[in-house]
Amino acid sequence: MYKKLLLPPILLLLGYALLTQSDFKTIASGVAIFLVGMFFMEDGFKVLSGGALEKVLKKVPVMSLHLSLVVFFQQLLFRVPLS
Repeated sequence: MYKKLLLPPILLLLGYALLTQSDFKTIASGVAIFLVGMFFMEDGFKVLSGGALEKVLKKVPVMSLHLSLVVFFQQLLFRVPLS
């Protein structure tokens, strides 16, 4: 309910800021370019990996992966040689 009531004023404020503030235009265009680039990178990584990473993550149990990462970082932080 509140979303329907708040959306038009928010869009009007954003439109007003885009029309009147040149700095806001610059920041908004930079954020938009960044977000579009992130979407393209996500799609590219999915195509590049071919789902290989997802297959590996499905085979490895989450707890053993988590535990091995915790042990690795503990050894890295406390300078214990990896065995």
